[in-house]
Amino acid sequence: MTSKPPSEPDFTRQGASPELAPFVELSTAENHPELRARIAAIVDPHELAYMADTFITDSYGNYLLGLGDAATGLDLAFAASFRTHLAWRARTGQRAQYVTAAQWKAFREHLVLSEQALFALVAREPDNHLAWVFRLLNARGLELGQSEAQRRYAAAAKLVPHNTLAEQTYLLQLLPKWSGSWPQAHEFAQECSRSSPPGSLNSEAVATYHVERMIDADGGRQAAVLREPGVADELMAAARHSVLHPEFGRPLGWVPALSKFAMLFSVAGDYASAALFFRAMGPFGSLRVWTWISDDPAKTFVIHRDRALAKG
Repeated sequence: MTSKPPSEPDFTRQGASPELAPFVELSTAENHPELRARIAAIVDPHELAYMADTFITDSYGNYLLGLGDAATGLDLAFAASFRTHLAWRARTGQRAQYVTAAQWKAFREHLVLSEQALFALVAREPDNHLAWVFRLLNARGLELGQSEAQRRYAAAAKLVPHNTLAEQTYLLQLLPKWSGSWPQAHEFAQECSRSSPPGSLNSEAVATYHVERMIDADGGRQAAVLREPGVADELMAAARHSVLHPEFGRPLGWVPALSKFAMLFSVAGDYASAALFFRAMGPFGSLRVWTWISDDPAKTFVIHRDRALAKG
């Protein structure tokens, strides 16, 4: 770990997680058969969930959709997740009132195709964890309600406890904008942290909850929301149980998790705390979380990092 990261952070996934390098190379080369074989060899369900959530390009997704009868249950789950990603891309990240009729139509069409494929898959393979996780995401998009979402989350959690993708997906379902409530979402995020093994990524749910509260606030109130009594203590307790714990082993997704905590403390103006997370990232960075507060996430990351390290 370096005490002062370079001015240009490494934002690549394979930089922070070198084990991803062969997957990146195969994906870039569009060597789909070999990429498929490498993914099929992954044993850890948490790593598979990470790959399904973050590693499907349009080219690879369309390759999977074209496998036909040769597709395995894993292929079908990945292909359905690709359709789900296409749906959310079509919807865009805009608030509902700004999504056009054409975007809503494309959103629903992709989700219905994904849901049909996953429904058939869990009928054939009821223990297919990825299928249940993406059915959980589909439940939100198709607005199937809290009871159905809870059923799908329970099925996923029973198969693979403490899976961060399932937890993060269900947490969003519990937000007010998806027919839940802030108290429901808060309690679930806290439970994810309380029940998780020390040094795991699960306490990131607490950070996600506070990111959502920050986003929901008007621009001028975002820092104030994060400075409310108890918020900093809650975030730090979650971090010390997870990303700052001595047993934290840098699993896939470790830099985005640290970056999320860093952003929250930095926006709140607590630069000493933010610096802890920036230092833990070393020379690496994650763009994704910074898109929530900036149209230039790379530049914004560097500004916040350098300020936190200088003041903290």
